[in-house]
Amino acid sequence: MKSLATNKQNDLYLDTDGMLAITHDLKAIKQNCQHAMQTQLGEMVFALDRGMPTMDVVWHNTNLVQCEAYARQTLRAIAGVLEVTAFTANLKDGVLRYHATIQTIFGTTELTNHG
Repeated sequence: MKSLATNKQNDLYLDTDGMLAITHDLKAIKQNCQHAMQTQLGEMVFALDRGMPTMDVVWHNTNLVQCEAYARQTLRAIAGVLEVTAFTANLKDGVLRYHATIQTIFGTTELTNHG
């Protein structure tokens, strides 16, 4: 599996050869999971039905059980993800924090967001 690599600001960048950086296998799946979790429902012009409905289930009408259900569904839709074995979420000081353990075709990875 391959994916265009992004840096900490979610920007594409060039590798040492001056080409667009590519990420592979487990790192690619983890990055794709991170991007899926950061995508707001309705944000993608050609896939309006994809993304996390955080406005509805976190900010406007907090329901972290629903948030977890949508997160698990969103993560399972990523190519190479077999299952989400654990997911926790909470709101602290107005920041959504979550941790997911994801089983992929290349092994297990952890996805964490602390703000």
